[in-house]
Amino acid sequence: MDINMPIINGIDALRQINEKLSIPSIIVSGYHDQKLVKKANEVGVYAYLIKPISKQDIKVAIQTSNSRFLDYKNIRTTADKKRKKSMKTVSTSRGPKEF
Repeated sequence: MDINMPIINGIDALRQINEKLSIPSIIVSGYHDQKLVKKANEVGVYAYLIKPISKQDIKVAIQTSNSRFLDYKNIRTTADKKRKKSMKTVSTSRGPKEF
């Protein structure tokens, strides 16, 4: 995703996308201002590349981003399973209600 786009900037576009989808994202920009990098990190960008970039740069960024994203998904899945198991244990340990 480029930062400068005609209708919406890349960071705002990614913010909107991330509200609906969980995807790995990479910023490709000619700008390396710390404020932009901070905003990119805040929206969950997996890599921030400064133009000009080579095919090798983008290839490595894609591989790294995909790997980090898969790690994130696995951690989240494990946490969700533990949370569900914990909730099930709590609900069954209360026993029947007496009136």
